[in-house]
Amino acid sequence: ELIQGPNRANQALLLENDICADVNRLWLIVRIDEFAFRGLIQDNEDLFDSWMDLLKAMRLAEVAALRFLLSLHEEEELDEDDAEFAEMAEAVIEHKTQTVKRMIEELSPKALADKIITHWNLSKEVDDLKYYIEPRKEEEENIEYDTADKVERPKREVQCETYVLEEQKDDCLEICALCYSVFMAVYFAPEARNPLYKQIQIERIPDPTRKLFTFNTWSSNKTKVFDHFLETVAKTRNEKYLHFLFGQVEIQRGSRLQRMFFVVPPPIRTLKDHPLVHSWQEKCQQEVDRSSPEAQIDSFSDAVMAQYIPFVLTQYELLNNPWPFNKAGEVISFCMKTTMFTTCIINAILVNTYTGSYSHHSILNSDLHFQNHVWIYLLTAFTSVHLAFSLIWLLFHILSYRQHIIDAGVDEWKEANPRLVSMLNNPAYKFYLSTTIFFSDKELLYNMFLVLCSFLGRYVNFLFNSVNTIDLCMNVPILYKVIQSINNSVKSVLGTMILGFCLQYIFVGYGFIFFSAAYGFADMDTGGCATLIECLKAHWDYGFRSAPVWHSNKLTGMRFTFDYFYNLSIILIMAAIISGIIIDTFADLKEEQTFIEDEQKSKCFICSLTKSELERAKVKFQKHIIEDHYMWAYARFLLFLDQEDPSSLAGPESYVKQLIKENNSTYFPNKRCIEMESGESGEGHLERVCRVRDMDDFRAPLKSIADNTEVIKKAENQFKMELKELRATVLGFTQVLQKLSTLMASQDEDDKKKKKKKKGG
Repeated sequence: ELIQGPNRANQALLLENDICADVNRLWLIVRIDEFAFRGLIQDNEDLFDSWMDLLKAMRLAEVAALRFLLSLHEEEELDEDDAEFAEMAEAVIEHKTQTVKRMIEELSPKALADKIITHWNLSKEVDDLKYYIEPRKEEEENIEYDTADKVERPKREVQCETYVLEEQKDDCLEICALCYSVFMAVYFAPEARNPLYKQIQIERIPDPTRKLFTFNTWSSNKTKVFDHFLETVAKTRNEKYLHFLFGQVEIQRGSRLQRMFFVVPPPIRTLKDHPLVHSWQEKCQQEVDRSSPEAQIDSFSDAVMAQYIPFVLTQYELLNNPWPFNKAGEVISFCMKTTMFTTCIINAILVNTYTGSYSHHSILNSDLHFQNHVWIYLLTAFTSVHLAFSLIWLLFHILSYRQHIIDAGVDEWKEANPRLVSMLNNPAYKFYLSTTIFFSDKELLYNMFLVLCSFLGRYVNFLFNSVNTIDLCMNVPILYKVIQSINNSVKSVLGTMILGFCLQYIFVGYGFIFFSAAYGFADMDTGGCATLIECLKAHWDYGFRSAPVWHSNKLTGMRFTFDYFYNLSIILIMAAIISGIIIDTFADLKEEQTFIEDEQKSKCFICSLTKSELERAKVKFQKHIIEDHYMWAYARFLLFLDQEDPSSLAGPESYVKQLIKENNSTYFPNKRCIEMESGESGEGHLERVCRVRDMDDFRAPLKSIADNTEVIKKAENQFKMELKELRATVLGFTQVLQKLSTLMASQDEDDKKKKKKKKGG
């Protein structure tokens, strides 16, 4: 059932045969055996190895049972284009509702919630006892084999060599995660809140020992135990801590949304506080394509598969290195802070103690500019520290990013040059390509530049350390945007400068042709230049700052024209173009940053539903983006699929993995979420089926109309022609009537005239 994917018949058959009751019995047996065997082996040490084998088997059985319970929530894929879609969708919803009702009534919510805390306390998350969570036990109730009883790992189990402690802790954390997932899946299932849930009556074989639970029982255990667990973790750790351990995503499979749970892979659990991973995530949020919801998801999915997953795995592998190479992120962060601090100290000393200005002495002889040698000793010490930590920063940057940059670059090169892939078999070419890709990394080149400046500031002249103040500016957001705007507009500015040089060359040439006397500039009289290249250098140096200054006050027409066009093109237009390019680039970057911040505050990254759309549907926006559609949960889900054995994946997980291979991201929910569709009453899924069934009633008439479109168009054209002919006929009759009316009026006039003549006679 787990591997082949959801099958309604199998699921119904298993549920009808009391599979949930079997799971309850498994939990009870495990609890009884744990206490019984631990008491037994105190007097029978020979049984210890057998007990550890049994303990391992029991935990693996629990993992399998919990994964099976999650698989009961999976649904088969439905195609809206299927002629029987409405009936199948109705059957799926009815089956899913019945499954949820059986699980609510037959699974023990207390055992499930207690196991979350019990196995949390046995995992590596509680290596530090300050994170221990006290089980919630009803003092007034005396329950035999109470699942809330405290379980402690004996020293003998800690030292076991066949079922080692690390493996024990990992298994306990997995059981904790799966119990958490099953509780979430059952309690928050939208089917438990729709009218069909109350209408369904489950027929069971009478059994006096059977204990049935209610939704109120689940709510009570959620409040007492489950919420106690969540609140304690949030208090002792932080609100997002469980995101690094327990994963939850919603995927679109066919026409239906399905909620999926998974255990976050070890690399993410281990690197939860890794600064380099956090830095990559922040960078991804800034650089992802937000032109449309589809482009945003495609860009995010590609970045996760091509960069995030390899980078995380690389950082995880580095943890196997000896100290301090297994702490690359922390070392880089410390080096950055240290170099920034020493940069401030060095430049503060220089500004306040450096004497003298320009001199003919060698730049190596900087001692002349300090009145007290104490300042020289201090500067030497701080610049040495700065250089040392700059080198360490560069070294650890190479260690952390080298393989990731090369692998990502080679993959991009393969996609761009599919016909040249065979060239990578040549070691020399592969080394050349890898080296080229590695040294094309802008961040690496920037770090190398800082190291060079630090080296020059230590061994050549202290004033070279002034360049390192740029690194301080890079850490101030608004100044970083200014620097970025200059950097992004370099090509445009260089192109404009070349245009300016060309214009200057033209003005020099025309000046030679039309004027007999030379001119200078306000900053320097360059009229004495003897060759074209000297005059060009003078124009490029001073000509962008002022207009020509003539030695004669006589203003001729030619001089006026020359001055006018020089001022217009060089002084006004060129300067305005260069400053305009930088200002416009900065404005664009600022506008883009504001847009990104607004998007993060008011729109879900995954489904692109806005805050107002969600809140109108009574869905809390913060809960939605942190729990239902947390963007990094999807990144971790892709990592989970990449690392998990394909034979261990459930049906929907295999479905998503196949779409990833096809570079298809349609499994992301676009403008949809389960809570919004289900609503407070949980009727959204049923309403969707009703709407589809209503559409079925219209399909035949719509098809008939579509088939008769040509006939309708022909009839319309025929009608237009007949109408035109009728209009012409009516117009003809109107003209005839007008002529007849005119004729009759003239005859009346003639008759009146004849009558008057007769009366006059």
